[in-house]
Amino acid sequence: MAEENGSNSEVGSQENLTADVINLEIEELDDVEYAIPAVDKLPSLESILAEPDCGSLSGTDDDTGLVSLEKLSTSETVSVGSLLSLNSPSRPKSRQPVLSSIILRHVILKGICAQIASASDKINAGLASAVAAGGNMMAIGTSHGLILDFDSAQTLKWCHRDTRHQGSVSALCFNHDGTRILAGFAKGYILMIDSSNGKILRTLTDVHPPGTAVLHVKFTDSPKLALCSDSGGSVFELTFTRTIGVRGCESKCLFSGSRGEVCSLEPLLLDELAIHPLKNYTLVAMATLSKVIVVCIRPRMRVVLTHPLNGAAIAPPQVAWQLVVIRSVDATRIIDPVLALGRDNVIHFYQVCSEVGMRVRLTPLRRIILTYTMSNLRWLNSRSLAVLDIHEKLHLLDVRTQENLEILDVSNVGLSYASSHFKGLSTGGNVSKAMALAGERACYNTVITFGSQLLLLGMKSLHAICVRTWTERLRYLTMQKRFREALELGLDFYRDKAKAVVGLHGSKQRRKQIVQDKVCQVLVRYMDELPSSPEGSNVELEIVATCVEYCVQLESVDLLFGKLWDLVYESESLRAGYLRALESPLLEANLPPRLPPFVAQQLVALYNREDRLESLQAIIILLHVDCLDIHQVTTICNERGLWEALIHLQTAALCDYTAPIHQLVPVLGKHLLANVDSAQPWDCINLGNALLVYTSCCLTGRQFPRKSELPESLPRKVKADVLRALLSQHSSLASDAERQYPYLRTLLRFDAKGFLDAIAMAFQEPEFTSEMGLRQRQRVVDILFNIVTASTPQVPESSDYLTNEQKIFVLVFIVDEIVECTVNLETNSLFRIVEILCLETSGDHKSKRENAILKLIHGNKLNSFAETTLLNLTHKANFLRVSELLHTNRGDWKSVCECMIADPARHPEIPLLLQQLPTIQLGEIMMKQARDLVSIDAPGLAGIIVARLADETDRILEAVHDDPRSEYALLAALYGYTEGGKRELEATVDKAYEEEEEEEEENRSGPKSELSQSNLQRFLELMCEFEPERVEQKEKTKQPISLTYIHPLQVLRHLRGSYGCELEDALKIVRLANRKDAEATLLEQSANYQGAFDLLLGRLTEITKQFDGDKSREEEAISVTAQLAGLCRRSAGTLDWLPLVEITLSLQSARSEAHKSSRALSEKLLKIILESLSGTTALSTVLEHILKQPLSTGGTMGDVRKLLTDVLTQSRYEEVLVQTTARLVGLELHEALKKSLREAGKARVSSSLVCPVCRRILSHTADCIVILNCNHTYHAECLSEPKLCYECLNTKGWSHPITDFSPPTPQSADSQATQERRKLEPPAFMQNKLTSLRLAPPVPWPDLEDVL
Repeated sequence: MAEENGSNSEVGSQENLTADVINLEIEELDDVEYAIPAVDKLPSLESILAEPDCGSLSGTDDDTGLVSLEKLSTSETVSVGSLLSLNSPSRPKSRQPVLSSIILRHVILKGICAQIASASDKINAGLASAVAAGGNMMAIGTSHGLILDFDSAQTLKWCHRDTRHQGSVSALCFNHDGTRILAGFAKGYILMIDSSNGKILRTLTDVHPPGTAVLHVKFTDSPKLALCSDSGGSVFELTFTRTIGVRGCESKCLFSGSRGEVCSLEPLLLDELAIHPLKNYTLVAMATLSKVIVVCIRPRMRVVLTHPLNGAAIAPPQVAWQLVVIRSVDATRIIDPVLALGRDNVIHFYQVCSEVGMRVRLTPLRRIILTYTMSNLRWLNSRSLAVLDIHEKLHLLDVRTQENLEILDVSNVGLSYASSHFKGLSTGGNVSKAMALAGERACYNTVITFGSQLLLLGMKSLHAICVRTWTERLRYLTMQKRFREALELGLDFYRDKAKAVVGLHGSKQRRKQIVQDKVCQVLVRYMDELPSSPEGSNVELEIVATCVEYCVQLESVDLLFGKLWDLVYESESLRAGYLRALESPLLEANLPPRLPPFVAQQLVALYNREDRLESLQAIIILLHVDCLDIHQVTTICNERGLWEALIHLQTAALCDYTAPIHQLVPVLGKHLLANVDSAQPWDCINLGNALLVYTSCCLTGRQFPRKSELPESLPRKVKADVLRALLSQHSSLASDAERQYPYLRTLLRFDAKGFLDAIAMAFQEPEFTSEMGLRQRQRVVDILFNIVTASTPQVPESSDYLTNEQKIFVLVFIVDEIVECTVNLETNSLFRIVEILCLETSGDHKSKRENAILKLIHGNKLNSFAETTLLNLTHKANFLRVSELLHTNRGDWKSVCECMIADPARHPEIPLLLQQLPTIQLGEIMMKQARDLVSIDAPGLAGIIVARLADETDRILEAVHDDPRSEYALLAALYGYTEGGKRELEATVDKAYEEEEEEEEENRSGPKSELSQSNLQRFLELMCEFEPERVEQKEKTKQPISLTYIHPLQVLRHLRGSYGCELEDALKIVRLANRKDAEATLLEQSANYQGAFDLLLGRLTEITKQFDGDKSREEEAISVTAQLAGLCRRSAGTLDWLPLVEITLSLQSARSEAHKSSRALSEKLLKIILESLSGTTALSTVLEHILKQPLSTGGTMGDVRKLLTDVLTQSRYEEVLVQTTARLVGLELHEALKKSLREAGKARVSSSLVCPVCRRILSHTADCIVILNCNHTYHAECLSEPKLCYECLNTKGWSHPITDFSPPTPQSADSQATQERRKLEPPAFMQNKLTSLRLAPPVPWPDLEDVL
């Protein structure tokens, strides 16, 4: 079957391409068949056309000895737009040889080409203009009205010549069985011809408007129905009739060109399918310049789809049908037609299906955007499209992946374009410009498909392009010695990933087998190139590596280890390259792990020589044991230290799972003893790690090193044997001085933690949880305990020496087992463990030791021990958590607190502990540990003092008096809990800060306390000492209140209050601390504005005199100036601004370049002053003073002009802002009043006659009644504030029953008569408010004109 599907397909499909696709039997014909007999009379037309012009009838680029095509193409090949338009000059064009590609095969039908050229030269047939194929016939029309018909052997059967001078043949079409031909002409005639003899059956002269060229003629599935379109853009339905032997035709306009000019049309042909739901329908796709219309004309006329088209004007629209196998949602496969339509560079796909109720529907599938403009679109098969672009390049497009598979240049074909037909040159040119422009690249009738072949009609030639079969593609690449590409393509075929596959059939497994055989043939040919390659070159190695790679990918093991090995065995370099190429497939599991023994032996030897030990070890572990030379591999593993491979051989080949323990653990012990004073070598580390992993795998029932499960019968036995080997009292070659359990001691010495982790994992297995397993665990623990607690002194040079760290790991492991209650130890042994854990003086693994003792305490394993003894041991070891736990059990809270203070990790829990203690013990702890508690959490300590020890505040402060910083921190925290510390800041604090303060107030709810005057004074003194910046904090500072930060304004306000110290005392404190800003603030609070001003002014003077450009001094000067400006503004005119301005202007006197920073500072300070002066009466005086300065008219002082302009602009802006605000407020008040009056003037209708409150008739009252918006009515005196409707509230379930209502006393008639009408009062929000805005009087501006 492989031969049948492979070789036969090669011979029968693409060796004779057209015979397979369009049934043209291309074979070698001798010249005798076309010879002209010797006659006296003139030859006939058929005999003239039968003269041969070449020796063969077909040819491709694969053929050898091709006849030159110059003879066939000596005529003109002009531009595609003027080829048939007959209005452009001829331009000779050199022809290029025919090119094929890997996927597409280009064939020239030389027999037909010869006939076309002969007819053109000898009888003036003109150039080829249209082509059609059907059945086993092919028809070609020429520009002079000839129709040539050929059979499958490219033999001319008949020739028809137009005698009515209808111009060129513009369209040809066969019916589905190839018995009839429809031919359309440029001047409008349509002929029906019998394809067997060339007899004219029908002449159709009036089926479409006269004066228009026929662009398309198409048969449908029905032999009596055809379609045609003309250059006017109209489409006509042709129904053929035969009455009493007379043939006739009825024409009906299907689509008028006035609604859009049709450039292309394609009927859906389903004659290939025996049964299909759409067989009863006749669908036609028509493409105009702006849209595609799909029309169903049978059984009844209706439009199925309208799709808009966009694109360049020169891009002709395209439509094409194809039957495609589509996988539906339920995974079933159906065959449905697919319509491809598009224009320019966009292709759309629609699936045609029939719905329930026998309706036809087109469903969009996908869209493809191209990178070129197409001039023709044809299906080659259900997966591939052939797209011809405007540059005459043929693109093979895969529909599913939207990938451009191949590009073939067909410019040498000399395509015939139908531009003259679309321009209507034969009929007077009566076509639209758009139609003529779109027809420049129209080749609908010269590029057609028949079967899976694409036919291209040139001016004097016919070309066939098809997709090569998969075998031909391989053969094509092989013939060109492109073996690597051929192998890649074959591998894609093998993996079912190739595209445009033709000729490969059968089941998936069968296809793989066929492809494997064929690709292996290519591989053999590639191997045969090896002897001819230059010896010792990289080409040889590349060939070997490639052959190995593809043998592995194709799963051809016989070829890999057969022919290829024989070719490379004699050469050492090739053999080495071959063996190296096997590594990657083996490690990636692409090659079965069973190599021939001779190959495996060579591979091991090569990698050993090249020192590729890691790869060698991985390969040995991977390969099956039967492939290996056990002696060779064992020797290499011992010499090279490939311990994992050696262990694998001992277990896999010998099935001895104890041999690695008995043989390799002593080797590890020797390495450890040999390197006591230095770091362990890498070989020793590898061996130890391998043994640890092997031990873990065996004890958990897994294979080493693959870590897969052991066979079902082995796990229990392997676990028992390996544990027994580990617990051996002596090794196989024990000396007299060897201690017991050497294997355990060696593994513990190498990595105690890793070995104990492996034992712990093994103890989780079911075998160690049974009764016998628990005994084994007890034995292991006893042995480990004896090893650790041995009384014999050991030195590092001893084989049984263990470090303190290793002993700790062992003891922690034993503790874990004891806590799990799986083993038991005597009390003395347990005490010995605790003693060793506590007596260890080094700080290593302190947490592990402490946790171990905690586990024993929590597990109630130390109940028999005296607490005093345990406390003494834990105090020596500084186990704070253990001591804390023991003191807690004894109720010694002082000691507990001391332990928590000593442990930084426990600091956050101290406040919680203190809150739970009794008051007496709490006070004692506070007095004793006050300093430490303050340093840990001063706010929390202050909260506890305020809540529970308010009376002991002074004593606690005395306890920390020796440490001023702690005292200050505690005072600050206590002040945060006082009433003064919770007051709001000054009114200058903005709203956002107030909200932040309120939130902080809510979150810090709790008891409040007051500090004594002496404490407050002390607090201020310490603040001045440690945090002077807090005292000097500016008034505008907005810091959130917290327990660790006290705003300075709070301190000063508290000092002024009844709970603080006197203002004079505060002044003394800040003066002693030399805090000028704080002193100025206090002076201002005491109404001594001049003193505060002089103090700050003196400081500013000092700063300006010493200013040298320093950034910090500049910031300080700006800060002091801002304080002075604010002080002057707050003094309500009692302070003079001019001294401040004078100091600022004094900085302007510096003229040197070194004092530019001073002048810049002066401008900044002046700007601050002028901004503060805005809106004050002193502004005019200050401005006049500034402008009278000599420096104001020139120099750098000229910049003050811009500053003054900004100040005036700001003042004007503020004035406008006030006016606008007044206007807006007035409008708002007006709108509110208007709304109130409108609501008051609305009519209300009472919905009840009785007051719902007092139950009296509403009319029997001397007072007013109130009708609410809900129309419920009440007596005025019955409603309380706010006036709400009780009825509505009761309905909603909100109101409570009225219990305190007393009926009002009726008023007398006199009182009713004298009742005054109520005055209309403003709304509540406007009462007691000043509704008119008053602006400040205008500031008298000085006459600055003369000054400026």
